[in-house]
Amino acid sequence: QPRMHLNIADLISQDDVDIFKRSIEPIVNKGKLGALLVQFPQSFKNDEFGKKILLAVYNSFGEYNLAVEFRHRSWSDDKNTVRLLSENHER
Repeated sequence: QPRMHLNIADLISQDDVDIFKRSIEPIVNKGKLGALLVQFPQSFKNDEFGKKILLAVYNSFGEYNLAVEFRHRSWSDDKNTVRLLSENHER
């Protein structure tokens, strides 16, 4: 399945990403960051928009270990969710 083409700037503000990364820099530099928790609300569904958001998060924060929490059942019911997470983790 081909990766979705998306404009990250339309989904996640690069300024916000840069500010967040600067704010965690001291923890990263000391080797104290275990993972970033990416926690999605119950309303975050496994649809095209949800996948674009997830990929934008991976594109913005993929250099860190990410712990992703889905609360909508559409993610856990889809056997491809594990593959999607694994593919993006290995990038």
